[in-house]
Amino acid sequence: SDKSVRIAGVTVPISHLLNDDKDIYSTFYTDKFTDENITNARNKLSSSADELFLKTELEAQAGAKIVFWSELNGAVLKQDEDILLQRASDMAFLSNIQQAGKDNVDTLIVPASDWKEMTLLAAKTAIVRGVENGSNIIRHTNNGMSIVSDFRGNVLAQTDYFQSDTKTLSAQVTMKGRFTLYSYIGNLFVYLCSIYLLGSLIIPKIKGLL
Repeated sequence: SDKSVRIAGVTVPISHLLNDDKDIYSTFYTDKFTDENITNARNKLSSSADELFLKTELEAQAGAKIVFWSELNGAVLKQDEDILLQRASDMAFLSNIQQAGKDNVDTLIVPASDWKEMTLLAAKTAIVRGVENGSNIIRHTNNGMSIVSDFRGNVLAQTDYFQSDTKTLSAQVTMKGRFTLYSYIGNLFVYLCSIYLLGSLIIPKIKGLL
């Protein structure tokens, strides 16, 4: 239970490319792109991918056993998808949180993308989900607050996208989670309490009418 593993999340700023770059915008979102747009888009996305892999290698050299990218990173044209996946093979994550709790998953890796106004709520929600399901959480995000928390809800590390130069998050994370009843029953207790409350209000009125 005292063993831990180093996990890192890396990000390159890509929102400006996806939203503002005329070559990528035309290629991704319209049917009015030219061969020149496609060539330029591939080159620009390739540069972003190279930076991602460089950051990944640096974190691996620093001792990270698991490295993942935030949501929206790794954008690629369809014809280049297989090459990117081959280059990044074995990078995978689970997405069904409650199923992970049932399967005794010790650590949930959550690639995410936020916006500034909602990032604190999203980070707090991730911590709660980890406690509910007995899992350690590492949530790395574009445009927000990235956090690492253990299954008790203790924050082990955090980084703010808007204040970080490297956009990288890493931490030593315990390799063991814990069993929780919540992962099996979910909000059943809440529903039962609601039914009881409604019953305690309605039943006396029905008896009064009878």
